[in-house]
Amino acid sequence: MYRIVLSTTLLFLAFTAFIAPTSTFAQEISIVGFQAYALDSDDLVFQGDSRTSSEGGKVREVVIYRNPAGKEIQRAETVYEEAGFVLVSYSKVDHRSGESETMIKTGSVVELRYKESAEDDEESETLDWSESMGFTSMIVPSIRKNWALLAQGDEVEMDFLVPSRLGTVGFRLTKEGEETIGGKAVVVIRMEPSAFVIRLLVDPLYFYLESAQPRRLIQYRGRTSVKTDDGDSLDARLSYIHPD
Repeated sequence: MYRIVLSTTLLFLAFTAFIAPTSTFAQEISIVGFQAYALDSDDLVFQGDSRTSSEGGKVREVVIYRNPAGKEIQRAETVYEEAGFVLVSYSKVDHRSGESETMIKTGSVVELRYKESAEDDEESETLDWSESMGFTSMIVPSIRKNWALLAQGDEVEMDFLVPSRLGTVGFRLTKEGEETIGGKAVVVIRMEPSAFVIRLLVDPLYFYLESAQPRRLIQYRGRTSVKTDDGDSLDARLSYIHPD
């Protein structure tokens, strides 16, 4: 069975083990908080925030995940070029199990590394970089960029980098519908594997963005990058807290 692990920012993503901020990324852009609830209840399963900064044409996103008591359980960092959303590096570590993921783009290749636990050896694979490749931090920007196409019913496809598989999985974005959340009109975007066989194994992911500009991500439903304390996959509903 395919093992596919996705993070949102806010995953976010969204969203990825540089721990401390550096002077290279000194300009703070935004801090977005999030709370994740069980799909079938209002039980809080984890929480956290995403901090985005920019310097010298590169964007750095640090996403910190905490348990309901506030203890940090996972941290992810993504660095990408602001022009074109080209990956520079990505890393994620689960402080409980030692599971870690890394992606580093050098020239025309990208190296993927994966370690399932602190006791396991790290595996790696090098792929030729392609402009069709996507990663967690570019999902929402891709939705905004292709808003008109999605609104008229077209599909948007990408080869999503998945370090745990040391490869890519084809995904497609489509408009699912429109709803109202907290008094705000939102558009629901569905993300699912392009291949029919993999769609049988992986549930869709749903992104809820404001219908009006700036089209912020309000909610996400689906598989998260955070696992349970027992190491099982976790589906959840994430609500995002944006600064005024």
